[in-house]
Amino acid sequence: MWDSAFNPGGQQLAAVSFSGDGTVWDAAVGEIQYSLKDLGSGSSVAFNPDGTLLATGSGNGTVNLWEAGSGLPLFALPGHGPSPVFGLAFNPDGKYLASSFDGTARVYVIPPEDLLALARSRLTRDLTVEECQQYLHTEVCPSPPK
Repeated sequence: MWDSAFNPGGQQLAAVSFSGDGTVWDAAVGEIQYSLKDLGSGSSVAFNPDGTLLATGSGNGTVNLWEAGSGLPLFALPGHGPSPVFGLAFNPDGKYLASSFDGTARVYVIPPEDLLALARSRLTRDLTVEECQQYLHTEVCPSPPK
């Protein structure tokens, strides 16, 4: 394993390997809860402060967010280009996530409703239904500001 982290309550342990897979265990009994696949050679992992989100950093510079209870992928955040993400940290209230590599850092706004508001504010065209499903995980597409 390349990196590992306990959730805030200590019930879950997440670990990522540089081969591109991750695993989340029930820490009390040592059983696998779910696996995370195709992380792009995982290099870092962190839980948000309330334990509802899991962030993984990949070898291709992407940060992925997952629903911590189920392993459902939520969205991917662009990061450091082709460089691996070697560090992840949420701020104390969980509204921001920082990623780092080689002296650089990126800070992301994390709550989904804040991300959707940001996406809506920056739209320059209507999204297709497929784009909404893939990037916003919603069936209803927001309209660009008028």
